[in-house]
Amino acid sequence: MVKTPVCAASTLRKDGAFTTISSMENRYAARKDNPFGDCRQPSPEDIKKALGDLIMSASGWRKVFAADGDENSLSPGLACPDLFLTAGMGHAFAGYLKAVSGKSRPRAALGTDTRRTGPLMADIIARSLLSLGCEVLFLSALPAPEIMAFVRNEENIDGFLYISASHNPPGHNGVKFGLNRGSVLSGTEIGPLIESYKKLAEAADFCRMM
Repeated sequence: MVKTPVCAASTLRKDGAFTTISSMENRYAARKDNPFGDCRQPSPEDIKKALGDLIMSASGWRKVFAADGDENSLSPGLACPDLFLTAGMGHAFAGYLKAVSGKSRPRAALGTDTRRTGPLMADIIARSLLSLGCEVLFLSALPAPEIMAFVRNEENIDGFLYISASHNPPGHNGVKFGLNRGSVLSGTEIGPLIESYKKLAEAADFCRMM
């Protein structure tokens, strides 16, 4: 499971000013509840099947994330294997962002659209990023152009993750990845991230690492 880290995190105050706080006080790191709930560790076969349903491209990684598997579902929960796959996305992007930025503690902006599964996915991804030493600036629910414009114009942001499945039905969700120039990763750039993510998810000890 994603462990509570000892590193810095950031939040955006209502007046638009930044405040950097200890991650022990950050609501994603300090929450006592476990986003994995009572989920039992899925088998490698379950992970493989869930991974096989995930479409990965430069425009985003997406699938039906709603726990009941219905693409029209309004359920806020995720199926157990998808909880782990979501954590893996945070882990993979943390490594990618460190490599690209050359920083040991890069800063990532994180936002969602208004899909019901977004808050849970954001919770898990934020914890994953924090656990690997990244700083996280959670921007809550906002349109994709806004988070892209924000990271392009804000100093000290190295990349972003935006949780959305664009025009797809509400049971779908996904993640768009980008750097601080304010656009999603190109086809060339996304290749190494996809490769590292698949390698991570296909590892025998993947679930234990999460």
